[in-house]
Amino acid sequence: MLRTMIVLSLFLLLVGCSMSGGNESSGNMTADQQNVAVIWPGANESVDAQPVLQWEAFPEAAQYQVIIVNGDSGETVFRQTTTEGVMPVTPPLPGGVRYTWTVQAQDANGEVIGEVHTFFRVKDGLTAVWPANGESVDNKPILQWEPYPDAVNYQVVLLDDDAYPPVVIADEETKETSFAVTTPLEPGSYSWTVWAKDANGTVIAEANNQFMVEK
Repeated sequence: MLRTMIVLSLFLLLVGCSMSGGNESSGNMTADQQNVAVIWPGANESVDAQPVLQWEAFPEAAQYQVIIVNGDSGETVFRQTTTEGVMPVTPPLPGGVRYTWTVQAQDANGEVIGEVHTFFRVKDGLTAVWPANGESVDNKPILQWEPYPDAVNYQVVLLDDDAYPPVVIADEETKETSFAVTTPLEPGSYSWTVWAKDANGTVIAEANNQFMVEK
């Protein structure tokens, strides 16, 4: 009799474990089906201070709640609801900060049926030293900017604004905080951008300026 009871107890224990494992597997499948697909920005992408967040439509979603949290302070800086798969962020977010953002797809009852958590970085401002914005210069200027903390190199792009569409005159990288234009520029209007990049190649700061080359 005792032997029978022991065998029966072991059988019930094995059945209970099997049922528990089945429920866990089902739960994982449901979680996988609840991911909202992000369109833009990609994870850890550098963006301007007013990004337009985008994601794919989620089945049976009546609305989406978008939440942005400052990664440094943990403060929620943005929370809005929309029925579209796009959300312009206003007012501008402070630069030089990594933010986490969440999209919650909600049904008609306000229940969350899907979500995604990811992050982006808002580029900080990089200070241009010379030439000043709109300044007239000679045809071989030396572009200069202030160093940025944690930057290991800088990408410099120079455009001829008088051409249509604008023509790229130079697109180079340097570890210095200056860039000498070696090919004489024709008279006209030019714009230049400098991107400060960290060791991972992520853009962490940006400067945009214009200058004129006189005849």
